[in-house]
Amino acid sequence: MGAHERIAAIMEAISRKMIDQEDIKKYKEYAQQKTGSKKEADGSYKWKDNKVGNQFDALLEKSGYIMQSPPINDLDNADVAVSGPAQRKVRDKYESGSYTMKDLDVKVLEKSINELADGLKTGKFLNQFKDLDAAKQSALINALKKAADGGNASAKEKLAHIKGIDYGFKEDEVEAKQKFTRGLTISDLNKIIAEGNAEQNDALVKAVNGQMTNLASQVQRAIMGGNKQAVAIKDILGIK
Repeated sequence: MGAHERIAAIMEAISRKMIDQEDIKKYKEYAQQKTGSKKEADGSYKWKDNKVGNQFDALLEKSGYIMQSPPINDLDNADVAVSGPAQRKVRDKYESGSYTMKDLDVKVLEKSINELADGLKTGKFLNQFKDLDAAKQSALINALKKAADGGNASAKEKLAHIKGIDYGFKEDEVEAKQKFTRGLTISDLNKIIAEGNAEQNDALVKAVNGQMTNLASQVQRAIMGGNKQAVAIKDILGIK
């Protein structure tokens, strides 16, 4: 069997999902080498035959082998001309719904955690998060924590929603915490208060610091207008 026939056989096996995830990389590199690609300085390969490469990579993504297909595979490329567009494309895929947390495996979520945090609106993120099993939720929280510790503001916000303000933000990030509380709706506040433990609710009270101005303008108007839910929230948060 010649190289082109073997590549065709590999692509057929990929389409039928007959190859294990951990073996895909070596088959892809084989196809790249046999179509003229040379190893780059960082040890990776780039397609020299773009026609075969485009078909191969599109098939990988379609068949669920996302880790070895662009744009996920290009996220950590040392060449910013490659990684930059890949990051934007992954963010767009999360934002558009092409990528969802439920459909992607943990390794893909971990690798693209910054793009996930930036691309997914908080409401969409929370809706998708609640549908994940406990193991995937735990892995995602750990990945978000690393992203937050690395300075990703969107990751901090999402962690604050699911684990509490003090988990998402560092103790001295007072302004960031207040910016977070000013972005919360009445529904958000009710959810945090109802589902949070005593420590998480104490952190919310501390972040608001008894100041009405640390709440969203629509929440302030609801309080001033006598909205029962809003007034109850005001009292819980210790706002005079």
